[in-house]
Amino acid sequence: TVGGGVSNTASGDYAAVAGGQNNLASHNYATVSGGQNNTASSSHATVGGGSGNTASNRWATVGGGYLNTASGDVATISGGYGNTASNYATVGGGIYNHAEGPYATVAGGDANTASGNYAIVGGGYGNLAAADYATIAGGGYSDPGSFTGHNRVTDNYGTIGGGGNNQAGDAAGTTDDAPYATVGGGRQNTASDDYTTIGGGRNNTASSQHATVGGGINNTASGTRATVGGGEANMASGYRSIVPGGVSNWALGDHSFAAGRRAKANHQGTFVWGDSTDADVASTGNNQFIVRASGGVYLYTSSDLSTGVYLAPGSGSWTPIPVPSDRNLKENFTPVDGQEMLARLAEIPITTWNYKSQDPAVRHIGPMAQDFYAAFSLGEDDEHISTVDADGVTLAAIQGLYQLLQEKEAQVASLSSQVASQQAEIDDLGTRLAALEQQSAIRNPQPVLSRAEGSAIPWLLLAGVAVSSVWLTQRRRGGQ
Repeated sequence: TVGGGVSNTASGDYAAVAGGQNNLASHNYATVSGGQNNTASSSHATVGGGSGNTASNRWATVGGGYLNTASGDVATISGGYGNTASNYATVGGGIYNHAEGPYATVAGGDANTASGNYAIVGGGYGNLAAADYATIAGGGYSDPGSFTGHNRVTDNYGTIGGGGNNQAGDAAGTTDDAPYATVGGGRQNTASDDYTTIGGGRNNTASSQHATVGGGINNTASGTRATVGGGEANMASGYRSIVPGGVSNWALGDHSFAAGRRAKANHQGTFVWGDSTDADVASTGNNQFIVRASGGVYLYTSSDLSTGVYLAPGSGSWTPIPVPSDRNLKENFTPVDGQEMLARLAEIPITTWNYKSQDPAVRHIGPMAQDFYAAFSLGEDDEHISTVDADGVTLAAIQGLYQLLQEKEAQVASLSSQVASQQAEIDDLGTRLAALEQQSAIRNPQPVLSRAEGSAIPWLLLAGVAVSSVWLTQRRRGGQ
């Protein structure tokens, strides 16, 4: 049947050309509805209209447009310009799109290709879904005349959501080397191994199995199951290592974590945080927890941030939060006896010891928590000694010791006064005795004594003075 038009030909059994010009239905059940220079050259092939379109295989269909070719069985091109579709493939429209793999689909856009089985390109420019079940939603912008900005899925089940110059899969051309790779968008991102994922950003790379880069710029997750959340110039190369973001952070050790700025977790199991300081802070061994916080460190133990500890900038010792002198945040005050605290403290065994978790050569000194709790009943339990309790006991004991010292000093002062008084009395008696001796010598001259006899007299005089002194002291103490 030829329904009308000019120079149309229906040469196959049950073929039909409804109208138009220079159209050809040359095979059984072939149909050209209209348009110009269209050809349906295989059984059940159909061209709806347009110009220069060809449906050249069984059940192939071109809805319209210009210079489109449905060259495979059951291939479909809805319209557009210069599009091609092979077996069971579909092109929705656009320009220079190619659905080359069986059951592949290009919805539209410009210069897109779906060459893998069941591959899909939703649109955009210059995108290539080259593996089975590969998907590119769109994007793929590049400079005019350049193909450097196109998105490519080169391994089975890979996905690119959009953006430009992104790649899901490796570049080797073997479609099963890095399946299930995903790039959400952005530009110049590459997810090149099994189950790797890049959310977006620019110039990011996820190059090992199950590695993830959320976004940012110039980030690399090259360790198996490694993650970089975002930021700039970060790298997670250890197994299951993590960099959540920031800038110039490296998680190189297995199970390591680096965040902030210029934090380097170089060893396995390390946690390194760097503040805004423009200098590296790095681990020096396995399983370390390292934080550079030049503005101070706060650790809270209550939900309302009212209690905890604080490490001041540049300080090497903790300050409790609230500080120990803050009366307004305490209650149930009970005075303590400093001397009693001193006595209890004196009874607690103080030994040197080592932690079982450390080398025996690393020694420490201090009481046991059980002994401390038995002596003072302070703290939450008998397995810990709180620093505030240890400081409080120490201060109370110092006060008790000071009280004892004051008492001793008072006793010493009293004894010193008594000694000074007795010395004055002795000096006075000595003066009197010397005067008496002088008067006696004038009144009663004595014969010259031998050396032995002369030396005995002063000792007798001194004995008499000492006895007199003791007697006077006892009288004064007795109130006589």
